Amino acid sequence: MSMNDIDSVEETMIVVNATLRSKSEEAQGWKLIWDIPSFNSNYDTDTNRISLEQASRFTVGNPYTIELVRQNLKRNKDGSYKDGSRRYDYYWGLLGLTEPGTQPTPTSGPAVASSQDPTRRSIERQTALIQATLLGAAHVSAGTPLEALDVLKVADVFHAWIQGNQA
Repeated sequence: MSMNDIDSVEETMIVVNATLRSKSEEAQGWKLIWDIPSFNSNYDTDTNRISLEQASRFTVGNPYTIELVRQNLKRNKDGSYKDGSRRYDYYWGLLGLTEPGTQPTPTSGPAVASSQDPTRRSIERQTALIQATLLGAAHVSAGTPLEALDVLKVADVFHAWIQGNQA
C-alpha cells in the first residue's frame, strides 16, 4: 500500500493524505467530507459514518493521513455504473485516521460492550464477514482475482472497526 499512489485502482485499501473539509451529524452518525488531492477529482470525497467520539477528534481544515477501503462503484447521472478506472469512481469507507505523526487512541466502549454480550459479539462478527464478502464479490465481478483468505483479512479489519479498535 503506497502513499498517494495515483494510478492503482486495484488496491482495496489505501493510505492517503487528506484535508477534512467538513463534518456533519446525520441519522447514522457523523459524515466526514475530505479533499483528497491524490484522487485528482474536482469533488470532495465523503466517508462512512463514525461516532461522535471519533468525529470529535478531528478539526475541519486540518490535514490528516487516512486509511480507506474501496467499496462499490458510483453511478453516472444516467444510472449506469462508472467504469472504475479512477479512484473517485468508487465509494470509500474510512478504516483509520491518523494525524500526521500520531495515532488516534482506540475507543474502548464498543469493545467492552461486545466482550460482555455474546449475542452482540456474534452479530458484529457476522456483519464484518458480510461486508467483507460484499467487497470481495465486487472485486470478482470487476474481474480482480480474490482469495478467500483476503476476504477473511478484510473481515478482521471491519470487525476491529466495528469494535472501535481501528488503527
